[in-house]
Amino acid sequence: MDLPSSLNGNSTPLLHSAPALTMPYISVIGLASVVGTLGNLLVIGSVSGSVGHRNPKTVGKIFIVNLACSDLIVTSIINPVAVSGAPSAGLVNIHNRCKALSH
Repeated sequence: MDLPSSLNGNSTPLLHSAPALTMPYISVIGLASVVGTLGNLLVIGSVSGSVGHRNPKTVGKIFIVNLACSDLIVTSIINPVAVSGAPSAGLVNIHNRCKALSH
């Protein structure tokens, strides 16, 4: 069975496979990372700041902060790593990860 190139370790960097899409991809993901990080920090700050004053902690507020924290990890860590090209450099390769886990 032939695996897709991304699964068999023969991944091609976006720059070589589709050079016309590289700059728009970097721009969109980079902008989304910056806006998402700032937005999540504002949500965490506003909900956490309002808890101590007159509003008690509620399940809804804890849930919103939990979602903002998890999205903050994605926008501040995962997206920049994806833009930097780590997956195409073989650092995050599904085929290599499966080999490592099987031993």
